[in-house]
Amino acid sequence: MSNCGYEITRIEKRQHLTRSGSWWALRAVRGRGRSLTIPGIFANRMGDAEFERKWSVIHERWSRVIGD
Repeated sequence: MSNCGYEITRIEKRQHLTRSGSWWALRAVRGRGRSLTIPGIFANRMGDAEFERKWSVIHERWSRVIGD
């Protein structure tokens, strides 16, 4: 992979807190620069089965690409 700083270094779950509650989303963290939210993957509670399934699929495929 190119070392230009834009490659994704990890995929992580992030909790967002608001006055009305919290929600979870997945972020693609780049080597340099800001992280990017992965569209369409969020949950209103931790442990949401569909959110966890999507996170697992994305993480597995990304890990294969980087050779983890």
